[in-house]
Amino acid sequence: MKIQDLVNHFKNYKIGYVQINGYAKPVGEKFKQGQGEVSNVKINVGFSYGNAVRKDIIIAETKEVPFIDSDRYTRLDWDNASAEIKRSLSSPSENHSRGQVEAYIDLVDNGSVKWNKSTKSVIIRALVVRKDVIVEGEYRQVNSRAKTIAKKRIKKELNLHTDKIRSYRIDRISTLRMNGETLEIGM
Repeated sequence: MKIQDLVNHFKNYKIGYVQINGYAKPVGEKFKQGQGEVSNVKINVGFSYGNAVRKDIIIAETKEVPFIDSDRYTRLDWDNASAEIKRSLSSPSENHSRGQVEAYIDLVDNGSVKWNKSTKSVIIRALVVRKDVIVEGEYRQVNSRAKTIAKKRIKKELNLHTDKIRSYRIDRISTLRMNGETLEIGM
């Protein structure tokens, strides 16, 4: 399938669910988790990032996650991580935001299909609804700092929308199913 054909499909598909089948993470990419993994993923395209952030701010401000004991972080790490999550949602990094704007070119109005300037690849940006791993990948052990471990645990407990946003390179997709139609992408 040509890239322009895929972009045209997404231009006519404003918001909804898309099934990605056979998404493969290649082996050999430096510092990437899940190398060799193959999965099927149900995604929601055309979502509003602003709405997701607003919902997450409400969740983070109203839902208190009680301290979950671990030998990998302290109560102080937990409290600092919780405060940092709230701060990052209400006052996002301007440098990060500018970097995201400068790194991509939107190919469709709703921002679900983008051109990555540095990798020269087309990506689909969406909220993950469900992921089924078909082939397990290689997951290296990560030596995160205590506050980072606490932050990941808190975010998992909060079930934040913005933590479910993923980018999928189309050159790693076997097929897409949208509007009842299966699109053969190939790899």
